[in-house]
Amino acid sequence: MPPLVVTLAVDGSAQSAWNALRRRWFPPERLVVDAHLTLFHALPGEHLAAVLADSAEVAAAAGPFELAVTGARSLGRGVALDV
Repeated sequence: MPPLVVTLAVDGSAQSAWNALRRRWFPPERLVVDAHLTLFHALPGEHLAAVLADSAEVAAAAGPFELAVTGARSLGRGVALDV
């Protein structure tokens, strides 16, 4: 089973702004998914049910919260925003 990537949902205005930056600066041939905020990038796929259950529990308990973009950094083959 492939590894799991867990991302954080952001509000519509942030998503739109990040998507616009991604379309402007990311190589078009690599635009497979929208801009995203990755929390975990390689969790074991065989634990999907537990990851979904734990994520739902944490999301329900925490509710919405604010984030701030404080800069950008090179990832070698791309750029990430510092959040």
